[in-house]
Formats: sequence, structure tokens, C-alpha cells
Amino acid sequence: MHESLRSKHNDRILPGLEALERESDLLEGADPREVIEWAVATYGEGLALSASFGGGEGMALLDMISKVTDKVTVLTIDTGFIFKETAEFREEVMRRYKLPVEVLKPELTIEEQVEIYGEQMRTCIPNLCCQIRKIEPLQKALNRYDAWMTGIRREQTLQRASTKVVA
Repeated sequence: MHESLRSKHNDRILPGLEALERESDLLEGADPREVIEWAVATYGEGLALSASFGGGEGMALLDMISKVTDKVTVLTIDTGFIFKETAEFREEVMRRYKLPVEVLKPELTIEEQVEIYGEQMRTCIPNLCCQIRKIEPLQKALNRYDAWMTGIRREQTLQRASTKVVA
């Protein structure tokens, strides 16, 4: 296995899996700002943050990142069903923090999704709904970055309980 990789954004050499595991152990219990500073120093403009503008965790991360750099791109998903107030809040936050933002949308419009999958897609086939409206747009965007941060907390679910600081 390769110990390091080349950045998608410059000629920077990125840490490999073993180095990331060591770094994760070192950062366990560290102040969040310390983790952010490490991520920015390691990945630079190759680092992205995903935030929903509806959860406190993402907003807290956005605030902390903005105090370290203005180069991290904020990725946010617009499924086509966000409230007008959420979109307005997103715009207000981005004006305040002056971080680059990329609004991710599904490839298919809501109308195309309804035509293909039916009116009740959200309730009848929710996994496909999330796949098309959230997962695919995020995965496509993340392919352009070397690393990403997101505001999950270990106490939210059993699956997240074992999440490492750096993974």
C-alpha cells in the first residue's frame, strides 16, 4: 500500500493510511481548533467542509474554520426541498464568513425524479431518494478534494461511536 499520495490541488505529498492513523491517535482528545489547524496545514485548499446550515455541529465547525483560514470550500446540499428560510440563512452565513461555498444539487431535477420514480419516492423508496439527492452529489464533489470535514458527533449513533478524529 502507498504511504503517501499526491494532492489533487498542487504537488503536495499527502499522508498515507498509516500516517493518518498515527495522526488520528495523536489528535484524539485535542482541541477542535488544533484538529482544524492540522487539517488546513496538511490539505490546504484540498480540504472541504460539508455543512447543512441546519445543524449546530456544522455551524460550529464553519465558525472555527473561518478563524483559521478563508480557503476551505463549504459544500452544502440542496435537495430541492430545503425551506426558503434555510436558503436565506445559508446566504447570510456565507456573506458573514466569506468562505467559498458550493451548493450541490442532484443531477435529476425534482420533476425528472417524479417522472422516473413517482410522486411518493421520498416515502416509498427513501434510500434511493437519499442516494440521488444527497449521497451522489456529495460523492461527486468530494472527488475533487483531498479531504473533508463534517460535523458528526460520536454520541449521535452507535455507528458513529467509533469514528476516529482522522479517518
